[in-house]
Amino acid sequence: MKQRSFCPGRLSTAIAIALCCFPPFSSGQENPGTVYQFNDGFIVGSREKVDLSRFSTSAITEGTYSLDVYTNDEWKGRYDLRIARDKDGRLGVCYTKAMLAQYGIAAEKLNPQLSEQEGYCGSLKSWRNEENVKDNLVQSSLRLNISVPQIYEDQRLKNYVSPEFWDKGITALNLGWMANAWNSHTSSVGGSDNSSAYLGVNAGLSWDGWLLKHIGNLNWQQQQGKAHWNSNQTYLQRPIPQLNSIVSGGQIFTNGEFFDTIGLRGVNLSTDDNMFPDGMRSYAPEIRGVAQSNALVTVRQGSNIIYQTTVPPGPFTLQDVYPSGYGSDLEVSVKEADGSVEVFSVPYASVAQLLRPGMTRYALSAGKVDDSALRNKPMLYQATWQHGINNLLTGYTGVTGFDDYQAFLVGTGMNTGIGALSLTSPIRG
Repeated sequence: MKQRSFCPGRLSTAIAIALCCFPPFSSGQENPGTVYQFNDGFIVGSREKVDLSRFSTSAITEGTYSLDVYTNDEWKGRYDLRIARDKDGRLGVCYTKAMLAQYGIAAEKLNPQLSEQEGYCGSLKSWRNEENVKDNLVQSSLRLNISVPQIYEDQRLKNYVSPEFWDKGITALNLGWMANAWNSHTSSVGGSDNSSAYLGVNAGLSWDGWLLKHIGNLNWQQQQGKAHWNSNQTYLQRPIPQLNSIVSGGQIFTNGEFFDTIGLRGVNLSTDDNMFPDGMRSYAPEIRGVAQSNALVTVRQGSNIIYQTTVPPGPFTLQDVYPSGYGSDLEVSVKEADGSVEVFSVPYASVAQLLRPGMTRYALSAGKVDDSALRNKPMLYQATWQHGINNLLTGYTGVTGFDDYQAFLVGTGMNTGIGALSLTSPIRG
């Protein structure tokens, strides 16, 4: 019986020849001009209605692909995206306003007119026909690269979780308490004992997004001879993500930002800062500039570096800078790829009334005044509104009214080069 043997040298030579004859798969987006020819004679079986022309080029074909999306080299997640031809016959992704928001791009900055059109879908170039606005699909790694000037990014959405991914939480009962007892004894003639006890309770029951909350305390005084339960707050509360707000009903308090805090038995609807991105919750000025290349932007407050990031060529806006304290101008340096540096200053001073540009807060309250010292408890209506106009100005107004008393106020908070100040004009009647 003959034994067959293989020579390692000949085998490696054959493999090398095969690799040269059959190049590895290449992405059509990377080498769109490459053309291949296929012989359908190698197909086993019936060759009827077999069209191999679609495989003649390495370009990507229409269909749905699971792609990793990167905006300015920052990963935004993996999405199932439809690749289709537009009206001009070009293949690409059709972007909606919601899709751009998912990828960290503010459609209203990219194209204010198109962002107002309900359901508009178009290529990235149709949203903004600029040289620095482009996308590129790398088929070999199933990666979609989106490149836009930093000014079109929504910096407020960094580290922000979209409401569609929010969780209502679990059904739970929580109870917090604090107890204290006190006793004093006088040993002199005719001495006496004096004792008291206190129990504070903070309890809550959550279920399917609802929260039932009670805060109260039990007081006992020896001299009075009996215990007394005092209810500070008892209310039912539910978040409203569509409004970035929270509604409460029961034994509540007004927010006290512009008027005195008053206890009510009624309802309240107000902005919930916890529903906003971190960059919108506290005031800081927007920092604007223009980068001529891929640049390093550094922000200093005094001698300390408080922020640093890289930006692509084009205009940029920084909205996620968090200065310390309530004053001290910010020094911004832009270091270009060629080593040149541009330095400019941004005034920063803050008061409680200042909000980030575009940020709005409001509060609406109505109910009967809850004050045990009053025999006749009047109805109270109160509304306040605050809006960040720009880096320098925040406007606010409010109204509060009882049965026979009304008060109005209007004011503005200002961030100036010499400091921050707030002006309020109350009107009572």
